[in-house]
Amino acid sequence: MKQLFRNKSDSTMENIILVAAIIAVSSAVIFHHLGQGSIWRDEAFSVELSKESLGVISHVLFTIEGNMFLYYVILHFWLSILTLFHISWLAFPVRIPNAVGYVLASVALYALLRTMYHTKWFAALGVVFFLGFPYIVTYSQQARSFSLFLLFTVLSYLSLWQFLNAPRHRSLWWISYVLTSTLDLYSFLNSLFYFAAQFILVWILWRKNDTDRSHFLQFLLALALGAVLGLPLLPPILAGGQVGWVPLPTFSEAIHLIPTYLEQSLTSPLMILMVFLGSLAIIAWVRLPSTVPSWLQITHRDEMALWFGLTWMLLPPAESYVSSYIRNYHVFDPVYLLPTVEGLVIILIGGLKAIRSVQTQLTLIALSLFLVVPQWIHGQGISLENWRHPVLTWAHDYRAGQEIVCMDNIAGCQYTIQYYIDAYHLPIKIGNYPGHFTWNEYINLPGKGAYFAEAVNVNKLKQAGYLKPGRSIWFIFNSVPPHATASLDHWLHQHAILIKQLSGQGWPVSFALYHIQ
Repeated sequence: MKQLFRNKSDSTMENIILVAAIIAVSSAVIFHHLGQGSIWRDEAFSVELSKESLGVISHVLFTIEGNMFLYYVILHFWLSILTLFHISWLAFPVRIPNAVGYVLASVALYALLRTMYHTKWFAALGVVFFLGFPYIVTYSQQARSFSLFLLFTVLSYLSLWQFLNAPRHRSLWWISYVLTSTLDLYSFLNSLFYFAAQFILVWILWRKNDTDRSHFLQFLLALALGAVLGLPLLPPILAGGQVGWVPLPTFSEAIHLIPTYLEQSLTSPLMILMVFLGSLAIIAWVRLPSTVPSWLQITHRDEMALWFGLTWMLLPPAESYVSSYIRNYHVFDPVYLLPTVEGLVIILIGGLKAIRSVQTQLTLIALSLFLVVPQWIHGQGISLENWRHPVLTWAHDYRAGQEIVCMDNIAGCQYTIQYYIDAYHLPIKIGNYPGHFTWNEYINLPGKGAYFAEAVNVNKLKQAGYLKPGRSIWFIFNSVPPHATASLDHWLHQHAILIKQLSGQGWPVSFALYHIQ
């Protein structure tokens, strides 16, 4: 019993069983309700852009959007596979790459913890903690790049750890770090904050003589090479990306970051347990003889692991918080900082491992399982916006020959409607009304807000022939300011008859059918 959680020689069968169990459990967690929630506008953006050619995707992303390039490429090929086998682009099949990324991230986290702490069972428990964050499950289920962000961030840290500590194959781990960090950058631009945290981490370890000068210089060379490989993303990075809609963060949001991921409060039992384990890790890490009780212990290797965990968990949120005010990038958002949890897990396992008493460890493990496992079945399959029901309801009322005008494309009207038309094979075609765009035009739109506002411009609609007598037009509204349609509303009141309105509680979109007299 005393050796259960201590360092021991490798057992190939134990590792295989544990990895298989992690794959099975993480798959059950992420695939549960995978297709339940509606595809919403951000996911529809992913699908509609990814179905374009690689040339168009690259042109858009390297010019204006700049984020999630790797995910769009993967989704592009995945959609081609679905089409090849005549599988409709419904929520479940479209989200499968994200679910697979989440499972691989869980396995990668196990590998990192196993490498850091040399204990299989604590590493497995760390994965249990990771799977207990419903917020992460919810966003990893969506057709966005968040699971890739989690995966390549942990792989870059694993490569960095091995580069600094592995006695053999250091050059291979250096190459692995360059590749995984570059892939991380192409999966999510916020990985820049984690690279900055890694620089500070390695600098601290060098100053503490935990790594030598040559390793520090080789690490700087790896960062420089990664920066060169990421040069195509420089224009959208300098432009600030497309995150202006994110509000400036408050200090309260920063304090409640981890409870947000847990979907619980600071006073929840699970949060208190995490604070307790984290405190044990920090007390043992500080190692002040006058304050550390005899029932705690820490090795030099554990100390380095905690340096990894603390800088990983604390620095990226702090960096993004500060940059939101200095450069006005508005990038502090829980969903943009999901890998922070992986750093937290390192600290939690460090706190548990620091306890000398196996009996106490087993008690805390049992308590952890009791508090964490129920999280696996809560907070999953949640859509931020329910588009499926309103769009399919509208499609039932749509009749051939009726025109369609999306009133606010900047909020996702056009490409979300188009996604549902394609995914459900609806016999509907969106015309080229003023404000309509193609992805080839997307990067050239002069002031997107002004361009999309052409859909409510009476003169533009007249010139395009949409307001001719006898026309029946569905005007689709999504996040349109009340004053934006005043002129068009006035014209319709004088020259058209309102035939039908479709809206409902919780609908992010509404529909109005007018017949022009």
